[in-house]
Amino acid sequence: MKKLIITTDDYGVVPIINKAIIQAAQAKKINSVAAFSNFDGYNKDGLKKYKSAIANAKILMDKTNGEVDLGCHFTITSGKPVTGNKAKSLIDEEGYFRAFYEYRRDIDLKELEQELDEQLMRFKDANLPITHLSSHHNALTLFPEIYKTYLKVCKKHKLATRAALSRPSKKYNLFLKILSLKLMDGDMSRKNRK
Repeated sequence: MKKLIITTDDYGVVPIINKAIIQAAQAKKINSVAAFSNFDGYNKDGLKKYKSAIANAKILMDKTNGEVDLGCHFTITSGKPVTGNKAKSLIDEEGYFRAFYEYRRDIDLKELEQELDEQLMRFKDANLPITHLSSHHNALTLFPEIYKTYLKVCKKHKLATRAALSRPSKKYNLFLKILSLKLMDGDMSRKNRK
C-alpha cells in the first residue's frame, strides 16, 4: 500500500504539460496522474492538431512502464462532453462545457451521470487501468446534489476519489468571493465584488 500519493492533474491535452508529467513520472517525482478523456485532438477550427487524450494516456503508461496510477480527471468545465448534445444542461450554445466561471447548479443530474460514465468508459474501452477519479476545478464537489451524483459514479465503478476539501491561499480570496457570487447567481457588477 502506498503511504504517500503525489499526483498531477490535467494530463492529456497540452503537449508541454504532458511532457512535464511524463518526465516527473519517469524521475519518480510523482506516482499518480489524473488524465482527461474528453479531448479528441481537434482545435476549435476543427483541425486535427494534437493526439487525443486517450492516445496521450497510452503514451504515458508506455513511457512509465505502467508504474503510475492513472485516474480519470472528470471535467464538466473544459472542452466538449463525450456524450455530445445529450448533455444539453452542461453545455453552451457552441457545444462546449460552460467555463468554470459560468458554472451553475441547474444541471440535469441524469445527463451528468451519463457524461461521467462515458468519460470513464473511454479509458476502459482503451484497456487503460483506471485506479481513481478526480474532478477538474473540483466542479463536481461544489454543490451537494452534484457531489452526490459524482460519488454515485465512484461507487458504481468501485473507484476511489480524491478528497474534495482544499483551502486556497489568501491570494485567491477575491477570486473565491467573485466565484461564490457567480455560483449563487449573484450580481457580478464591480460595486458588489467587495
